[in-house]
Parts: sequence; C-alpha cells; structure tokens
Amino acid sequence: MIHMLLRAYLACIGCVAAVATILLAPSSAYGASVDLTAYYMKYLTVGEESPSPAIPRTDYPPEVTGTLLRPFPLSYPHDITRFVAMKATSGGRVQVWGPSLATRLFGPCRSGAMTELPPDIVSGRAMSEVNDWRWSFDLRNAYCLPPAAWGANDPLPVPLSPIAWTLEDKITFNAPVRRKALDGGEFDASPMVIERAGAPWITYYWGYKLGLVESQSDWNDANRSKMPADWPVFPTAEDNFKLTTLPPPWVEGEVTEYVNTADFPRQPDGQYFYAATDADRTALDSIATWRRTGNSFKQGGYVSVCRFYGGANGGPNTHFYSASDTECNWLKGVSFLAYEGQTFRVNKPLPLAANAAAGTQPSCPAGSKPLYRLYNNASAPGKNYVSNHRYVTSRTTVDAAVAIGWLDEGVSMCVPE
Repeated sequence: MIHMLLRAYLACIGCVAAVATILLAPSSAYGASVDLTAYYMKYLTVGEESPSPAIPRTDYPPEVTGTLLRPFPLSYPHDITRFVAMKATSGGRVQVWGPSLATRLFGPCRSGAMTELPPDIVSGRAMSEVNDWRWSFDLRNAYCLPPAAWGANDPLPVPLSPIAWTLEDKITFNAPVRRKALDGGEFDASPMVIERAGAPWITYYWGYKLGLVESQSDWNDANRSKMPADWPVFPTAEDNFKLTTLPPPWVEGEVTEYVNTADFPRQPDGQYFYAATDADRTALDSIATWRRTGNSFKQGGYVSVCRFYGGANGGPNTHFYSASDTECNWLKGVSFLAYEGQTFRVNKPLPLAANAAAGTQPSCPAGSKPLYRLYNNASAPGKNYVSNHRYVTSRTTVDAAVAIGWLDEGVSMCVPE
C-alpha cells in the first residue's frame, strides 16, 4: 500500500495514601506536548449515578478481560473496575487505586486516598507520590479502611494493620501510541508509566475516548534490590488486562466533501478536498472555484487521521488522508510531502481472517460503517493530471466514479453510522 501510494505521488511531481504529590514539568524528550484530556477519563454507565455533568455517560462501556484471580458470575460486567479500583470526582477528575480486590484477594494496600489525576494532562508530564502501605495475611485486618467504614453491623472487628512501607511512585503520562484490542480493533492510547522506588513497575494504557483499558507488567526481578526486602507482591503478566473489542464510536462532527473543477480541468470529475473543521469550511465556502458536493460523513472513532499536502514542497497539489499509523509515520519521511497534523477521528477496519478469500472487504467495528477510498489513477501512463483521492460512504458513488476512470481502493476507514 505504501509503495503504491508513493508511486501515485511521484507520477504527479512533473505535472494509594498520597503523603505528597508533586507535578513535574513536561519532559522535552516527547517533543511538542500533546493534550491528553480525552484519554484520562472515566465514563459512567447505565444505572450509575452521575455526581456531575462533567462526567460523560455511555451505554457502551469498554469491556476488558484478563486472568481473574477471584471468580465472578458470567453475568457480572467485566468493566475496568473489575481490575483497577477507580472513581470520578464531582468535578470530573479521575481517581485510581489499583489493583482492586477483583484481581488480588491479598496484597499490600495504600493507606488513604486514591491517586487523583491532574485536570490538564499533557504528554511528558510526571507526578511524584510518596505513599504509605499496609499488609497482613489476616483477612480481618488486612484492609486499609478504618473500622468505622465497615458499619456497625460488621460481625468481625477490622483493626488496621500497621504501616509497613513508605515508597515513592513516579507516574509519567506519555504521548499516544497505537494499540489493538483482542479482536484486532485499533485505538490510540496514552501510556501511563509507573516506577516504584525507582524500578519500572506497571504501564496503564488510557485509550482515546475510552479511559483505562489495558495494563502491562513492567516488573523485572533484576530490580528486586530497589524494593524493600520484605515487600511481598509484584506485578505479573497474570495481572494484565486488555480491551476485548471497541464500543461504538462517539460522534465528534462531520467531514464535508468539496470539489474544484475550474482549476483542475483535466481531472476526471475534478479535484476533491475534505473539510473537517468549521474554519476549513468557511475558507472554502469563500472561494468561488470550490463547491460542496452534498456528500459528507460523520467523524468519530478511536484512531486519528493524518493529513499530508504535496504542493508546498514541490510535490503534487493534493491532500492525502490516512488512519494507518505505519503509513503516516512513513510518509513523514517523504521530502515532498508536508505533514499537516491529525485532522479528525475514525475507526480502522478490523483485520481479515487468515483464511479470508481474495477480494474480501474488511468489516468495521461496532457502530461504524465503511469509508471507501477512490484514486483517480493519475499514475497510469498517459495521464496528465494531478493525483487525488476521494473518501465516500456510498457504494453507488464508488461505482459511478469507477465508471469514469477512478480506481476503487476498498475500505480505508470506518466512520460512525
């Protein structure tokens, strides 16, 4: 796909109880800071009382799975609270305190409050916390909650175990990377990397518009000397959890198709552009040679779409869009293409089965439908016009374009239904 894309362009060149929490400045190692507000969120589900309109509600919470060390009925929802205790404050800020009793019946527990994530998380920002920890093998006094929290009717006294350790955690919020659910659905996620007592401990992945959906044990026994000699429990692969499948996407707006036939008379049907912002639409509506075609599609999904332009650096006077992180990263190294950033959100098509017949079109994640990509075949011999791609949801539109010389490149993205 990448080599075909480059050929198309080249053909056109000639034509826990926090004792102390300290926020640290973003690290320059991550380059320009990325706003991660839409990643570090908790969504409320049906039947859950919302303490604040600042906390979005969804009928489709992300479902995660892992090795449960404590059995649950099959009907019990496998949402993130089965793996990591968390809640949202009345102001919408997220608090995390994990792992929960769902995955470990016994283990050290923090004495006091959860970790409260800052309201303005950007990539490269770090937090430093010093936490007190308790531990006991006796279930009756292994809890961190004081006896009064269990109520007057609790049949057994629940004395607090003593503070056993005081440890420092460093939590770093990193720039998004591409991850996959168990069914192959792709999503952008910010790795929240935790170091404990200077040793790599665990990474939590917070998905765009998904919240916390994946964990990865980073513990290595080679770092055992950095922890207290009597610390009893360490992260393992058995504690990990993963997103099973993507929920339906959140609709975030609309992408409007424009065409210009006056300035591109040789093009089959004109030159197309896709406006995802009101600013782009206002600008194009003010230029007489650009007009709306009447076609549009909803924007929304769990991966970002990069946009490139060739005309600024001596390349073809056209824009190209891709939701493939591999393709986007590769194209950034093409000298005559100018990277114009991430423009809107979509879903990636699901991967085909290994035994799928040739020509099988991929399906889309729940709540989304195919967005087809067309190419005007400018790289073919004798074509004296500029490369251009169209992105449409209608098979009728695809068939009509193919009839006048466009190439059907199949399902390139998936957009909200």
